[in-house]
Amino acid sequence: MQRSVVLLLGLTLGLAACRDEAPGPVQPDDPVSPALLEGANAVPADFVPEPFDEADFLARFPRLGGDDLLTRTEDLLPDAFFATLLPEASASEAKTAVVDPSPPKGDVLFTFDLTGSMFGAIGAAKTGSVDIMNAVAGVITDVQFGVVSYRDYPGNYTNPPDCEYDLFGWGYMPYGGSSDFPYALNQGITADGSLISAAIAPFTAGGGADGPESYARVMYETYSDGAIGWRTGAKRMVVNFADNIPHDCDLGTGWDPGRDAVIGTSDDLDWEVVLAGMATNNISLIQVHTSSYYFSAWETWAESTGGAAYQLYIASSDDIADDIAAFIEAEVQNIDAFTVEVCGEYPAYAGWLTGVSPAEYTGLTVEETIELDFELTYTVPAGTAPGVYTFEVCAIGDGAEYGRQTVEITVPDEVAIDIKPGSWPNSINLGNGDSNGKSNGAGANIAVALFSSPAFDATAVDPATVTLGDEAAPDTPVSMKNNGTWFAALEDVNGDGLLDVVFHFDRDVLIANGDLTAATTYLSLWGMGPGGLPFTGMDAVRVVPE
Repeated sequence: MQRSVVLLLGLTLGLAACRDEAPGPVQPDDPVSPALLEGANAVPADFVPEPFDEADFLARFPRLGGDDLLTRTEDLLPDAFFATLLPEASASEAKTAVVDPSPPKGDVLFTFDLTGSMFGAIGAAKTGSVDIMNAVAGVITDVQFGVVSYRDYPGNYTNPPDCEYDLFGWGYMPYGGSSDFPYALNQGITADGSLISAAIAPFTAGGGADGPESYARVMYETYSDGAIGWRTGAKRMVVNFADNIPHDCDLGTGWDPGRDAVIGTSDDLDWEVVLAGMATNNISLIQVHTSSYYFSAWETWAESTGGAAYQLYIASSDDIADDIAAFIEAEVQNIDAFTVEVCGEYPAYAGWLTGVSPAEYTGLTVEETIELDFELTYTVPAGTAPGVYTFEVCAIGDGAEYGRQTVEITVPDEVAIDIKPGSWPNSINLGNGDSNGKSNGAGANIAVALFSSPAFDATAVDPATVTLGDEAAPDTPVSMKNNGTWFAALEDVNGDGLLDVVFHFDRDVLIANGDLTAATTYLSLWGMGPGGLPFTGMDAVRVVPE
């Protein structure tokens, strides 16, 4: 709320600085001049006022503040954007996202095929686990790891009639031995490297009856097992150590039976559907392929998730650490889609961000820091109650958060006002006189009545917060009398039994500030209400040229 006060009052600082004091609220012994209530402007008999265009008014209504970089700092909290808007009104801002070659944080899930053919890779990973994590931390500063292991489904499986293709002509055969298993989460995502090393240490290679393994089940669990614990806003990567192909009817290797381990039930897994699920959940597959077989297929599969496949014949733990870090560095520098959106913690505000232009940047390779320009448009939903609404927008690349910004939108209280109370139309002369030669001429003041209601006490408003203008800074403050008091008075102007306030504004200052021109059709009164919430009211005017 403090910031909104500064925004509103800041528009009057230039004029307020010349005042010797800041008088308090209006005193009730300051009566309204009868002449003000009569209205002295003569209006031609044939004058027809233009109808008030509410849509045009709302389009010009935003009072904006802030134009900050959406950039990543150490605490990921850039400066905020502020706006004061009525319901259905919009505000736009130019925004620049600063994108580094690596995301602020990343999660890496190691998935290990523990079947017998993976003996060399498992040994290198076990002895070099600390080196691997340290090497990856050199690429992503805030990185955490998790561990999954698997072999295959234990037992015999026969192809159902709808799986006609049979790669090996086996029809089918045992997927795995009695000690095999299709999926195990050994350690969820954690910052404790010792837990990762401890999870990998017991691994041994063995088992596996046929060549294909339960890869579909493992990749399905990467977005289905909540215990993995992916962090919000982290770049999500699965580093899969494997050397064969998955069970899949289209590949001729038998269905993957899914969690119930029974073929022909509703949870059977289709490999292409699983890969699409990874992509939808922003999980990139980095395939570390330790065989010369099926590598081109894995390249295609990994790329469909936004990842990549690498062929690696493991010679030592030093080699594997450096290589894995290089694979991850290459992955994080490629961003398929980058945009700005309301952060996931604020789902109720998703509809407030009504425009992002461009909608996204695609196919980025970020080898050094780049800047991406956006224009964001915020719109307050119809029917939104007065108040201060705060949420955050995030710069997102492939699901990873690269920066965030606080957005604070104040919806003011709408109140009733009457410019030149008692007269219609509300004629204001730009010259030194009107057809009567006097009213609203040089040195004249424009009277504006602010009406009280059962829900709004106009008499409690501090005149120091009140301005009149055209929605563009600087608006014009309340005039001061020669004795240093506000030019304002309390009176029941509309006869409803509630005291109202009539403020006076210097016509020449309104003209000098650009608030009053030959094109002006309305003026808006702004101020801070007694409850600390801004208020605004609008009334049409008729400008009489010089």
